[in-house]
Amino acid sequence: MNDLLFLTAQLADAIHLLDCMANEVDKKRGIAILEEIHTRFLSELQSGGWISVADRLPEPAETVLVFMDNGVWSGFHDTENWFIHGWSKNPFKVSHWQPMPQPPKASE
Repeated sequence: MNDLLFLTAQLADAIHLLDCMANEVDKKRGIAILEEIHTRFLSELQSGGWISVADRLPEPAETVLVFMDNGVWSGFHDTENWFIHGWSKNPFKVSHWQPMPQPPKASE
């Protein structure tokens, strides 16, 4: 979550810098792209990090957290189907996903 807050602030700064230095055509195109990214990050922050499968999918075969009507699981997709670790039935109806959290750091 802190990474998203940091990236959101960085995108806002980039939008401001682009506004100050680019020619008019490039400025409008660049600002539109950065504002779209900024809006997406804010949406993910407000949703607790969950991303709707209707909005975007993770990379194929990337293990992520998935949300289904019976809970949260880890799984991946192959562009056509979702696979849930430890389950053999298919297909699964995944509504949302989010990247796996970072593993804990080893204590020194």
